[in-house]
Amino acid sequence: MLLSSLNSFVPLFCLINLALPSLAAELLPAETRMQTALAQGDYFRVVEWYKDAAIHSEPTPVMRMAVGYAWLKLNHPEAAKTALGLLVPQTTPTLPGIPSLEQMLSQIQAIDQLLPPLYPLQGLPRIQVRTQGETPWENFILQRLPDFPLSAWRVLRKDPPPVQLVLIPDRAGFNALHRLFLEAEPKPNWKDGTGSNHLVLLCGENQNGESSSITPANALHEYGHAILHTAFGDHYSEIIPPWMDEGLAGLMGSDLDPALLSEAQKTVAAAPSPDFFPEALSSGLFYEAQPDWNYRISLLMVAELRRKKGPEVFRKILEQTKKSGNFRQGFQQSTEMAPEELYRLTLQRRSPQ
Repeated sequence: MLLSSLNSFVPLFCLINLALPSLAAELLPAETRMQTALAQGDYFRVVEWYKDAAIHSEPTPVMRMAVGYAWLKLNHPEAAKTALGLLVPQTTPTLPGIPSLEQMLSQIQAIDQLLPPLYPLQGLPRIQVRTQGETPWENFILQRLPDFPLSAWRVLRKDPPPVQLVLIPDRAGFNALHRLFLEAEPKPNWKDGTGSNHLVLLCGENQNGESSSITPANALHEYGHAILHTAFGDHYSEIIPPWMDEGLAGLMGSDLDPALLSEAQKTVAAAPSPDFFPEALSSGLFYEAQPDWNYRISLLMVAELRRKKGPEVFRKILEQTKKSGNFRQGFQQSTEMAPEELYRLTLQRRSPQ
């Protein structure tokens, strides 16, 4: 009798023990929780806690500073400006590890000066576009924008999060905005566009100053990165391996250019393919060691996954991975296979449908 009681008590104790850290965090003052989350890079969580706290009381200057910085890190300067705009520099506290109020407001002002004007869109409430709309390249992208949310829905199986898409005609403007938003120089292998939290940046010039070859399918690919980052939340790039991220973005792009799948098939068939799962597909080497082959095999892998497990599989993987914080665990729970098995199946099939 006693042993039976102990057996039922142990799982309960384990559950309580696992819940203690999150329960303890919820009991801390909002200011303390938000500053701790900032230090951990949990910017979406900072925003969530700020919204919850603001329902019950007026946000403090510390809370406004924290959420303003979080919004900047999430590429949403308008939201950052709203949070920071009511603060007075002389009486605003300095928080460890983040810029001063003056520095953040200066960054927002610099972004505002470089951003193209808002472009009026009808029927696309979840995409905010900034562009002059004066070149054939810009108009080429704009014509296919209505297809973007549907393609995102096919992967997420829910409405995509709001994203700002910025079309920049010149390379100098693109590089400057890239530095201001992402605090880094554009990488050569990212070519003429990038997508991250809440943001897509596309450039009308390549790195040689010539007209960009970016197409609506390329733009949709970068939009795919943006909605995946934003829908998943904190630490997406640290948790989701490059092959899944690039594969899903590529799959979205193929909605506008189905030839991408057949081209991927030809590339993979023409090159020697390792029998074992390449380490580069799950690491930063993805963009350095045979990146073209890595992109193509990743696209074929997610296409094979959809064929084998159905259209809901990507939503399940992302949800399970977010819950556990472990991609391999989330992937196996959702697909009943390991990524290595999917890789072998893709090589065996060599022809996604």
